[in-house]
Amino acid sequence: MPNKYLSALFLLTFLCVVSVPVIAQDSPWAVSDHARARILPGLQTIGDQDILEAVLEFELADGWHSYWKHPGDTGLPIRLEWDASRNVENVELFWPLPVRKVEQGLFTVFSYSEKIRMPLDVHLENPATDTNLNLTVKFMVCKDICIPAELDLALNIKAGSGIQTSWAKLIEKEKRALPRYENSSALSIENIVAGEDALVISAAAKDFDDLEAFVFIQDDLALTAEPSIEVFENGIAILKIDAPEDIENLSAYLTGKTLSVTLIAGNDSLEREISF
Repeated sequence: MPNKYLSALFLLTFLCVVSVPVIAQDSPWAVSDHARARILPGLQTIGDQDILEAVLEFELADGWHSYWKHPGDTGLPIRLEWDASRNVENVELFWPLPVRKVEQGLFTVFSYSEKIRMPLDVHLENPATDTNLNLTVKFMVCKDICIPAELDLALNIKAGSGIQTSWAKLIEKEKRALPRYENSSALSIENIVAGEDALVISAAAKDFDDLEAFVFIQDDLALTAEPSIEVFENGIAILKIDAPEDIENLSAYLTGKTLSVTLIAGNDSLEREISF
């Protein structure tokens, strides 16, 4: 084949390749001094569903931590703002399990460190319209000092046939790892009782390894004392969590309030709200 035909064929092939639109499967990393984040969407194009599932992947520098939906004795939870978005009605953030940590030898906090993957449900105004998600993540990072920070993330997804990205299975996995809201044969909360000086939780589980409880009063303080735990042969465990020192009567203090309990046992976790 003459060289001129080879050149023409090469040029035609090149033009066909570069003319194919590249569909981003995640947002670029947004970076601050001690953290970075990006959005991993479950779809390349919006289908007929009005919820776009995604994950906020959040990475913290070595030795630094941020905070759960209730930070504990001090700190601020991660917060999202999306007012600058287009075709976004609401963004629902789901909270992976935290880790108990003591800050500066004084404060017990419910924290995140290293890599966190937080599922998101992005509620759309109209699935037939292109979506521009502009998300500001506000948070506090702490090590020897605590610093407020924010990251701006952007993700554009076209309307279309609802083609999944390579992140779809990861999003499903992260959602399955979230605490359940109903009792099961694997883990159940049998009773929650508030006394004057402590909260007592009775639970049933198949596996009581790494038993832990995170307890807070909505829009109020957390019960950050480490639980004392007694496990019985019949598959029941009793967790006792002391009241904060500045509360004289926990039972009276809880009257009219809603308590949130997140219980972890082995590979299972359960979240329960109870009003007093």
